[in-house]
Amino acid sequence: MDIPALPLAFHGRDEVVALITALLVREQPSRIPILGPGGMGKTAVATVALHDPAVVQKYGRHILFISCESIQTEDGILAALAVSLQFTTSGGPAARQAVHERLKAMGCVLLVIDNLETALQSTDSDRVEQLIARLSDLPHLSIVITMRGNLPPDGVMWDRVDPLGKLSPSAARQIWMAIAGKEDDKLEELLAHLDGLPLAIRLMALQSKAVKNFTPRLLLAKYEKETTRILKTTGSGRLKSVDVSIRVSLESETMQDEPYAKGLLGVLSMLPDGAHEDALAEMAPSLEESLTNATSVLLRVGLAYEERNRIRVLSPVRDFVLRQAPPSEQCAEDLRLYVIQFAEDQLNLRLGWTMENVEAGIAEFGNISSVLLQAWRNGSMAHQHTRLLEATSYVGQFSYLTSYGDALPILRMARLSLSTGSLLGVAQCARIMGEILRIQGQYDAAATAERDAKVLFENAGDRHGVALCTRTLGDILLIQTRYDEAATTLREAKVAFAAVGDQHREAQCSQSLGDLLRMRGRYDEAALVLRETQASFAHIGDRLGMAQCLRSLGEVRMMQARYDEATALIQEAKVVCTDIGHRSGVAQCAQRVGVILRDQQRYPESVSSSKEALSIFRSIGHRDGAARCNESLGKAYREQGQTEYARAAFLEAKQAYDELGLRSDSEDCVQALAELGAGDDMARE
Repeated sequence: MDIPALPLAFHGRDEVVALITALLVREQPSRIPILGPGGMGKTAVATVALHDPAVVQKYGRHILFISCESIQTEDGILAALAVSLQFTTSGGPAARQAVHERLKAMGCVLLVIDNLETALQSTDSDRVEQLIARLSDLPHLSIVITMRGNLPPDGVMWDRVDPLGKLSPSAARQIWMAIAGKEDDKLEELLAHLDGLPLAIRLMALQSKAVKNFTPRLLLAKYEKETTRILKTTGSGRLKSVDVSIRVSLESETMQDEPYAKGLLGVLSMLPDGAHEDALAEMAPSLEESLTNATSVLLRVGLAYEERNRIRVLSPVRDFVLRQAPPSEQCAEDLRLYVIQFAEDQLNLRLGWTMENVEAGIAEFGNISSVLLQAWRNGSMAHQHTRLLEATSYVGQFSYLTSYGDALPILRMARLSLSTGSLLGVAQCARIMGEILRIQGQYDAAATAERDAKVLFENAGDRHGVALCTRTLGDILLIQTRYDEAATTLREAKVAFAAVGDQHREAQCSQSLGDLLRMRGRYDEAALVLRETQASFAHIGDRLGMAQCLRSLGEVRMMQARYDEATALIQEAKVVCTDIGHRSGVAQCAQRVGVILRDQQRYPESVSSSKEALSIFRSIGHRDGAARCNESLGKAYREQGQTEYARAAFLEAKQAYDELGLRSDSEDCVQALAELGAGDDMARE
């Protein structure tokens, strides 16, 4: 068989190709396994290496390439080798001997066996494995195999080449652009669905290339409706359809021999971030007796892969499995109950905020969100309705308290599912959505959600729910510098919390009122309120509340030009926030320290601290915080005479303030730009 032509678009594999090429051109023969899931580009990697000029120079016409895509026996491989070596054979020991003699007589030879898993996962696997071992004994023969899975056949001293992983986002984009040549604002999201799987990216890009109006936006909509069924092109075979490629592994002899493997694949397909192997027994207790073997089988056939100590399944494979071979109801129910219990134990930060809780929650946030979203979407937990709602609430609260993840899709689906049954549940979802939107800087949308929730709580007679909404509305008014309305609203919330005995949230209202006094320049009163509130948080055992009070006290001292005291207080708050994993708090402290340093004319240090804060705010989607960092950077750059940097920072801050509806802050940036000589047009871009 001729060496395949170079792939149409090949990116992101330079390191592994360089490694394989180096192994092939060294003096001693090579034994190279190219492993990985189906569709990961194993044949493409081998092909690019074979076309390398140094490889061609060494082996010349003695490069043999055979495909095992339709070969399932040792005799089949021998027959294909005989064709490549230009002689005929009837199979059996004589054929084996003839192949060996021909290969030995040729001298330096490179043999590439593609898709070896087809033969290795057949009923003739033992003889195939023995054949590969005997071939590897030939002294001048280099061997390259490509096969699905993570383990090459036994009996050979294989060179160390790690299994292929998914492509980076940049490599995926390069392949897409090389084939399709078109992009829009949904390309990144579309490629995320394809999860770095080269076959899926190539097939989707060919669809876009073939039809003029098949933009990434349109193809994303089609994929969300049809999933992997859209990932195909004309022709047949595993390289023409993702579905066919997946079925090859799913229907292999190895999978059929392990009855629990399919069930475990179904469970893993519900988990976008995969699972630690030691947690699988709790996630899927009905599969416990054969989990180790089932996991090994999924890795061997390439339906799963291991990354950062987790067993994972690629997104297109997960989409196919959930559509064509979903987990049993028992497995799905076990997983949902595990997720709910995890949310109750780890995500309820009201029970205590520790770095351990935060790290555990972040590690499993994607999985928990996915499982709960599916539960709400298909109505599969009507008998556990209360626990499902509580777990969803914990996810939402965890998201806005840690500024991690996006819980809005789950909350929207839960609110929709509850709309015909539990108005109190609808109110609970709307309230948490309001908190998240507030953190994201979507103040109008947040206020609307909180007002809607407040009405529902009032109708249900839930005084605590009403107080929660009132407090959030007060905090939004405070951010919008509507101080009189904020004071009235926060006092109302504080009285309401006191009436229902919620000392914790009563203290939070006091903290907000202390911040309001600071913003109005009433520093001594603000310091008194914040000290009292800090003592309340200490009594309750709320370290985050104490840290927030320390930061606010630091800001008071900063306004009084007591810079050393201010810095000490804010740095103390930052240490606590770092210790408990509160990224938003760390960023807020770093931003305020940057301002203090700027006021002290320590501009390089100010820039460094502001950049630290900006990076965190951007990573958590906190637009208001990022805008204030940019404004602070603009001022520091201006004082150092770095006009262009200052102009860019002020412009970015102004744009964010405009989007957030913070007119006064935007006008401050316009004034700063005018002073820099930016001109009226630039200042109002």
